[in-house]
Amino acid sequence: MPWHRLRRPQVLKIRGLLEEVYQPATANRMLSALRGVLKECWQAQLMTIEDYQAATNIPAIRGQSEARGRHLSARELRSLFEACSPSSDGGFGQDSHARRRRDAAFLALAYSCGLRRSEAVAIDLADLDLVRGELRVRRGKGRKPRQLSLPPSALPAVQDWLQIRGPQPGPLFCPVLKSGRLQRE
Repeated sequence: MPWHRLRRPQVLKIRGLLEEVYQPATANRMLSALRGVLKECWQAQLMTIEDYQAATNIPAIRGQSEARGRHLSARELRSLFEACSPSSDGGFGQDSHARRRRDAAFLALAYSCGLRRSEAVAIDLADLDLVRGELRVRRGKGRKPRQLSLPPSALPAVQDWLQIRGPQPGPLFCPVLKSGRLQRE
């Protein structure tokens, strides 16, 4: 591809095609890559500074992406917790006892602390301080750590799971095999 021959009209046409096909964030990433290629062409003296500036000085694609996810209603949240309750066997039998306890603790922490899925699965036992009622999120959004207070409503489910999980170091939420045994790494 003779990238150095691209000029403003062609770049605007590419921008229009990207806007039609892709979400704004994806299209803007592609335009950024194109700007980088054109900058290399200019630095290699394959195009003039005027042509480079005209071709790269194009507006970003604006727009709103569709919202991802949704809020759970109180009824839906209650149904999730009921599915994790000890009296519910969900048709899985006794081997799901540990799984239900783990899932209840996961839901309690994720919901009450407002954790993202990736943050909740990355919690290590060392990140949990039940004495002070705190939770350290090491890998939050933007890789920024943060300290959270554990709401009292989450403590029973977490303590229940810890009785099954035990005090061994490692991930707080480990896989539970069909036999009910915990899979530790």
